[in-house]
Amino acid sequence: MCRMAARAVPVVRVDYPKLWFVVGAGALAAATAYAAWSALVSVEDFGTAFWTATAVATGILMAVFFIPPLLTSHRLGAKGVRVRMGLLMDALVPYEWVTEARATTVKRGTLSFWLGVKYSGAMSTVFVLSSTDGLIALGLDSEHDLGGFLRPKVSQVVLSVKDPEGTMRVIRERSGLGRTEG
Repeated sequence: MCRMAARAVPVVRVDYPKLWFVVGAGALAAATAYAAWSALVSVEDFGTAFWTATAVATGILMAVFFIPPLLTSHRLGAKGVRVRMGLLMDALVPYEWVTEARATTVKRGTLSFWLGVKYSGAMSTVFVLSSTDGLIALGLDSEHDLGGFLRPKVSQVVLSVKDPEGTMRVIRERSGLGRTEG
């Protein structure tokens, strides 16, 4: 009996642009520092309590929404695309679901200011954006649950990545799509 060894597939880290998370974290860090300083120098009890509560609230916002995305990235593993953006999203898109991987753009307007994860039920799409540059769209074979039971089902995932061509090439190879133009 001849057994073939499983081929090891390296996990590829796919970074996304993090400029706006750095800007947001910096702004909230400055606001937190100002509020903490104001709490220390306040002579009234109400002022001290107000500025302490403000420092805690802005610190929590920064710690929950802006710091974790700086520490995470998407991953292309053996089973699928691990879509991660801090505490906002952590979902696996199996390669079997992927029917296309193509470069895309987002229309200007309110979409250009999206930062984070946005589900669009009308478009059956989840946007995982940190920038409007370097976007790729992963078309799925049907609608699937990503990100939890309260989220709408999606048939397309749009991601911000630093290297869209390289990311699409690896996804096409691993999903069996070959080299199609997108």
